[in-house]
Amino acid sequence: VYDSVLSQMIQCWRTLWKEELPFLLCQLAPLGLWFPGSYHRYSEIREKQELVADTVSQTWLTTTGDAGLEWDIHPKNKRPIGERLALLAMGHIYQENILCDPPRCTATSIKDGNLYLFFDNVGSHFLLHGKNINTLTHFCDGKKVDYIFRLTQNIIILENPRICQAHTVEIQFGIGNYFEINLYNEAEIPVRPFKITIR
Repeated sequence: VYDSVLSQMIQCWRTLWKEELPFLLCQLAPLGLWFPGSYHRYSEIREKQELVADTVSQTWLTTTGDAGLEWDIHPKNKRPIGERLALLAMGHIYQENILCDPPRCTATSIKDGNLYLFFDNVGSHFLLHGKNINTLTHFCDGKKVDYIFRLTQNIIILENPRICQAHTVEIQFGIGNYFEINLYNEAEIPVRPFKITIR
């Protein structure tokens, strides 16, 4: 019920203030454990947050896939999150012509034995950060596979014949409790987590 509760909370606040208040959402940061137990439905909460941002007017979301802490639900590195929320406000509320939204996978295609993933909100190019820029972290298809990949302006090309030959494959990126995404757009905003079924 997360999306329903969040949507109704936004509507309640707007009704009380008698104004179409803009809402900026911060996606739930990666997290492994918190106090006595593990929480295995964090990916579902992130999906619900995206649903609200995509369906409720004047509501936008930024990503936190590089800023979590495995043992703390409240990440200590606040600066990049504050900067990304500020970009959302500048772009959507104050109408500045800037790149302010996280990249999102919008389409796929298979050609010449390669899988093409198309994204919006990239800018002129993707960025890879972190210790290993030769790997797309937390990218999987349910198998332990080392992908050969290429990045163009707004496309990730995965060279993996197994994907192209399978009847059905679910591609996942940043799905799970804890992860450290290393793929960004030109404004250094991490790519949205996603899962796509390819038939």
